[in-house]
Amino acid sequence: MKKIVLRLQAIIICVFLFAGIGTIAFSQEIEQKAAINFNTFYQFPFSIGVNYQNLSPLSDYGEDYAINDFSFFALYPLPKLPLIQPFIQAGAVRFDSRDRDNPDKWDHTHFYGLVGAAYTNRVSKNFELGGDLSVGISEAVFKNIDPEATRGAVGLILSLGGKVALNPSYNMSLDVRPSLKYIRSFSPLTKFNGFLFGIGFSGSYRFGKDPDSPQAIIRSIRFEKGEIQP
Repeated sequence: MKKIVLRLQAIIICVFLFAGIGTIAFSQEIEQKAAINFNTFYQFPFSIGVNYQNLSPLSDYGEDYAINDFSFFALYPLPKLPLIQPFIQAGAVRFDSRDRDNPDKWDHTHFYGLVGAAYTNRVSKNFELGGDLSVGISEAVFKNIDPEATRGAVGLILSLGGKVALNPSYNMSLDVRPSLKYIRSFSPLTKFNGFLFGIGFSGSYRFGKDPDSPQAIIRSIRFEKGEIQP
């Protein structure tokens, strides 16, 4: 089952990559003809969003797990270089054991915080491609491993991700996000150390004013005609 999921995820990534390459070639031709830099023309000051991913381990835990990652993030594109977008992210990765004999013992949740940077290229008005790299700390909470008390383990978490984004409007972005995560515990419990791969989805709200809005166009025309007084 795990192999089938990984193959499906790989197929989805390939489809999006081929679609992205075709869109890049087409949009670059449009950009050259229109003399528009989409990254600066549609840049935004700040965004917040939510992200969900279904993960699959690349190592053997001894039994199957359903692993889900849910997080919130805030992103700040550099004003003079909007391609580079530092961000912070906080979330939780839930490990739910499918072991029939003892399904609850190894269930646990990694609560984590990340800092990182994304590279995002807006290849057309409504389409973006990019990737990100982040590092952070996690706290794994095991409620059932010890019948007397809840146990925790601090660990390191690294994340490498990609992004294919569709922007239905200036203020909204919907993304497909493949990612590779690495988790390493600082405690003697190393059962869950290793890489996880998954594909997820995110949605974000971008602050700022749409440069294509009627108000922005009118303001631009007035500025060009010198009707706006200092």
